[in-house]
Amino acid sequence: MPFIAPSKLNACAARHASQAALLGSVLAGCAGLGSEAAQPSATLPAQAPGSTPGPTSAEKPVLVAEQGPRIEGFLSSRLVERWTSGDHDLDWINLVSLDWSDPRHSWIRAHVVARASADLDGRQSGSIYSGLSDTHDQSVDFKLYDAYVDILASEGLGQLRIGRQFEYETPEIVHYDGLSLRSHPTGDREFTAGFYGGIPVRLYQGTSDRRSVLGAFAEDRPWKGGRARIDWMHLEDDTLPDQGNGILGLGLWQQFDGGWAGEAQYTRLEDQDRDLHLRAQWTSADSGFTASATYYQLFETENQLPADIDPYTEVLMALFPYKQLGFSASAELSRRLVLDLALDARRVDDSGDLGEFNRDWERYRATATFRDVLAEHLDLGVSGDVWDGDERDTTTWGLDLNYDTREQWRFGAGSYYSLYKYDLLQNSERDDVRTWYARADWKIGPKLTLELSYVYEDDDQGQYNAVRGGAVWHF
Repeated sequence: MPFIAPSKLNACAARHASQAALLGSVLAGCAGLGSEAAQPSATLPAQAPGSTPGPTSAEKPVLVAEQGPRIEGFLSSRLVERWTSGDHDLDWINLVSLDWSDPRHSWIRAHVVARASADLDGRQSGSIYSGLSDTHDQSVDFKLYDAYVDILASEGLGQLRIGRQFEYETPEIVHYDGLSLRSHPTGDREFTAGFYGGIPVRLYQGTSDRRSVLGAFAEDRPWKGGRARIDWMHLEDDTLPDQGNGILGLGLWQQFDGGWAGEAQYTRLEDQDRDLHLRAQWTSADSGFTASATYYQLFETENQLPADIDPYTEVLMALFPYKQLGFSASAELSRRLVLDLALDARRVDDSGDLGEFNRDWERYRATATFRDVLAEHLDLGVSGDVWDGDERDTTTWGLDLNYDTREQWRFGAGSYYSLYKYDLLQNSERDDVRTWYARADWKIGPKLTLELSYVYEDDDQGQYNAVRGGAVWHF
């Protein structure tokens, strides 16, 4: 199961933590896919070998489009073994992503993402490794995440998507069975609008006809370097006493001259302010220096919301109003040395709300990365952390050794410390956790990669081990 430390729950913690948890559940047990786990981007059809003689010097070559339908994607298959004193778990986890297209019919395409896992050593009552995949008490668990068809119009309204899908650009990630329509950008301001609607998908609950989601958005570029977006979402949920939750989202992004950029995002739930996220960044391309500042505020307690607005409130219990501020800077001091500095501070508004998942803390950290140390492609990161949280002060260290040829082999090993470590999928918080890890990837060819990793965690409650081994095949 993926663990998220407070350093990950940064400027937009409440909202983005729940989104990260939702996506983490999609890839639970499939960690390590890396950038290759992203959905394959659309590519131009490959040329089919022609049967006619090649062109003469006076002729221009004729490109022949590949005929017939195409299926592209990837398959990830892993064995995951975890154990601790008196407990053990062995799972086989598979994730598949498929994209169908036909060069002869460019107006239609399809996409499917699914996950299947099997518990190979049987369910154990009271196991610490029981999670959301064990909700239905079955040894085999299947989840369908995406299954949709896109209908594309070269001229006209835009793109129509029908089926099971996610909305990622909305104030909250929405997962539903239904349809969405997005217009083509029009005019100099590239105005875009769309709507979506359907029945929310509950991967770990039963379905209900009395649940629905409906939303609309509009996006514009009102001036040079600017982008503005407005979202409205309405949900009905028969599992809650107060139905008809509606959320309004406003967003503004701006690129300035001189490497400056800023963004502001605000959401309102019914008649109450919900949260605010601000971010500013400056990048100097010439000097290799980047600095950013973030601010996040949750105005109202988050619980008893439809799972689409806050997918994991019931798992996380309540998130009480709080503020979080972050600063970070990165400087490339030389070709072989990069220095990163950061500060994060979190404050719960009411001291009476302090408790599990609701902590006050500050974290100061510095990381020096030495490139090509001892050997080419071998990088060493050395970090120091100072934690100050809930009357607990801790000074600690971290190491990360990484070897990446960017061709065939990639190795990594290291250690880090977490004052609080959260498992969002198992609804647990552990304190004072020291983690050690090692990983290796072997790219056998352009389409097949073998992966192996080991993680060891030590806290006041015990020691935990996890080994993951498998393969990712792209086709």
